[in-house]
Amino acid sequence: PAPVAQKPVVSPKPAEPVVSPKPAEPAPVAQKSVAQKSVAQKPVETPKPVEPAPKAAETSKRIVLVDEEDPSKTTSKPSKPSTPAPAAAQGNVPTAKLIADAQAAMSRKDFEGAVRLLEKATAQDKSNARAWLSLAKANERLGKLVLAATEAETSCKLSKTASCYVYLGDLYGKAGMTDESRGAYEKALQIDPNNAAASAKLR
Repeated sequence: PAPVAQKPVVSPKPAEPVVSPKPAEPAPVAQKSVAQKSVAQKPVETPKPVEPAPKAAETSKRIVLVDEEDPSKTTSKPSKPSTPAPAAAQGNVPTAKLIADAQAAMSRKDFEGAVRLLEKATAQDKSNARAWLSLAKANERLGKLVLAATEAETSCKLSKTASCYVYLGDLYGKAGMTDESRGAYEKALQIDPNNAAASAKLR
């Protein structure tokens, strides 16, 4: 048999390397220029002056403050205390007039009325020596010697006069308080060594 001609073996071509596609570059993001909106601020209104309320209502009145940025927020504060009215406006009678009226009552022998007036005088002016001394004399006339001596002693501590201590010694003597009486006369001589009345009482 005739030999079979063999076809030459063609080696396959090497495969071309697969080129991976380049990653797509991100497109530049166009930044939007954000225009800052200017916030229109509301003009702050100057609060109108608050008209003063009558004095009788000022003590319980509270001022309410509203926050302009947030009207729901409110604060309150007490108003300033009202200035006390003078004694004459409150209905108090001047101490000097009370004493004068009491002395007039004593001249009419209305000693109880005088005591009421003088108790008011000493209550509103506790440092008035004259009022205390007049009150002592009114109670003396009512026979309340111990009470009168206590009131006279208050007057003497305020006035620091020899004549007051002589009167105090007399009251103590009428009340049977001998030691207190002598002590009052001695106090009068300490203030006024030449006081004849006190010297005579101590003999």
